[in-house]
Amino acid sequence: MRFVRNPKTPSDESQATNRRRHGRLRCDDTHSTLGQVRDLSGSGMRVVRQGRCLVDVGDEFAVMLRWDETSLPVRVEVVRVTKLGFRKFEYGLRFVDLNDEARGELTRIAKLARNELVIAQTSGFTRG
Repeated sequence: MRFVRNPKTPSDESQATNRRRHGRLRCDDTHSTLGQVRDLSGSGMRVVRQGRCLVDVGDEFAVMLRWDETSLPVRVEVVRVTKLGFRKFEYGLRFVDLNDEARGELTRIAKLARNELVIAQTSGFTRG
């Protein structure tokens, strides 16, 4: 799994309408049985799927998260479905009844991300 800092800074308007309780970690190389995981938070995740829409808002089901050589089953509820284009959808999923093992694994991911993210200020200088 590779973590990258989200380059977009939310506007004041989007912050006011953002109801998320936890910070997000943008994820690369993380997959679920529903589709590509775009980001994770302590309370849920955002998944993008190419193909037909499989779920509706309010649906609750189990998905398997996969990264590196790790798999983690989690139960989710669909809180948002957005059509991104022809046969491409984004799902907002909320974690439901996380057990201690799943909560611990998500905490481990957050710690890994915190250790791997570096904030650097770039200047106009290059070393040669």
